[in-house]
Amino acid sequence: MKIKSLFAKPAFNVTLRTLLAAVGGYSASAGLSLLLASMMALEGRESIVFIRLVFLTVYTLLIIWVFSVNSERKIFTQMVLLNALLWLGVAFGIGE
Repeated sequence: MKIKSLFAKPAFNVTLRTLLAAVGGYSASAGLSLLLASMMALEGRESIVFIRLVFLTVYTLLIIWVFSVNSERKIFTQMVLLNALLWLGVAFGIGE
């Protein structure tokens, strides 16, 4: 089975989008919330509430975004780049 014929199947497209939304969105939301939390001067409960609010907001927006774009390849590429940039920022402590 060729890759192009695989992308032509609606069941594969829905499965791919669902995985990108669930796994990629979760990862990107966690990375962004950790990066923003390291930039803020919050401590204790304030930082926990801030991280959770940012995470839930970004996660919801990413799920909506994944299902609103027409091209699966475009979504996949952008989600991988977004996650790579966010986690590189967390790893190198850009926000600190």
